[in-house]
Amino acid sequence: MSAGKGVFLFTVPYTNTKWGDNVFISGNLVELGEWEVDRAVRLVCRDGLWFAFVVLDLGVQFEYKYFFRSGDYIRWENESRKRIFNTPPNEIVEIRDLWREAPSFEVDIGQTSLIRDVCQHRSNRALLPKIESPAGTDVSIVFEVPVHMIDPEESVHLIGQSKTKRFWRINESQPLQDGEFPIFKCKRTFEISDLPIQYKFVLSHDKGYECETIELDPNNLAKAPILLDYDAPETLVYVLKDGKPTSIHFQAAVQQKIVKLPPNNYAQVLFIESEPFRYPNRPHFRAAGLVIPIFSLRTEKSLGVGEFTDLPLLARWKTPVECEYCGQIIQLKHYKTHTLFHELEIRQNE
Repeated sequence: MSAGKGVFLFTVPYTNTKWGDNVFISGNLVELGEWEVDRAVRLVCRDGLWFAFVVLDLGVQFEYKYFFRSGDYIRWENESRKRIFNTPPNEIVEIRDLWREAPSFEVDIGQTSLIRDVCQHRSNRALLPKIESPAGTDVSIVFEVPVHMIDPEESVHLIGQSKTKRFWRINESQPLQDGEFPIFKCKRTFEISDLPIQYKFVLSHDKGYECETIELDPNNLAKAPILLDYDAPETLVYVLKDGKPTSIHFQAAVQQKIVKLPPNNYAQVLFIESEPFRYPNRPHFRAAGLVIPIFSLRTEKSLGVGEFTDLPLLARWKTPVECEYCGQIIQLKHYKTHTLFHELEIRQNE
């Protein structure tokens, strides 16, 4: 059941456009067109930043992604996002996304279930707490960063500074929740006059506050929220330039939705998506496991000709107790690999 409705300002930078090109947001909700390109929400561009206001139900998980359109040509970003907003009802929430290009090898392999759920499995994950309405002129910022190559005993921390506060020391840092691993999140509240924020992420060992890895320069920058003084035809938002609130009107597929705006003419809740963690030394994926030719599998009920029904039996047998030297990975080799490249003979001679 929905926990109310919220006004969401989706933003994404995209500069590789010319006159007549457009950027859209599409997703699995009715409000986002249910993945149909002709029903997607068109974004408006200001200085290379594309934005659109959408009214959505709170507490409902959904997926979405952006796509670029030039005439009949359509280019989707690389992957979709999964979100569930537990923000206060009728609050304006600004979402600062980044256009997702094809990932690097480390990021790509880090998204697989093998790495995410086995090699780097994290137990007792902590979800981001529900966000309450900020008081006065406070702004709550949710920082998000993907960290794909991280040991289970390591944690991610936020360090940085505002105009009046410095928290660069690791013992002053704020830990990020890993409930949506490999995406780490944390919420921190600032006075709007204290923005912008310079910040970085740090990998730290859970057994202490010894700093392990600080991401590379430059510092990330969290600017103040966008002032909502745009005119109505472009944004679907009816906000007077003196800041007095009126209403936002959103035409859904079934009915007209009207949501009252809060007194301030800016979002008091920000979600900021960061680039994947910038390692000082690019990590190389290494793993220990068992390499077997698939045709060598044989059980009492199989013929030893590469039957896939034998794989679950092998996976259940290959445990640290039964086979302490087998590692966590099973790599299967098919027949052509061995006969064409003589891989088995090479391994035997090493």
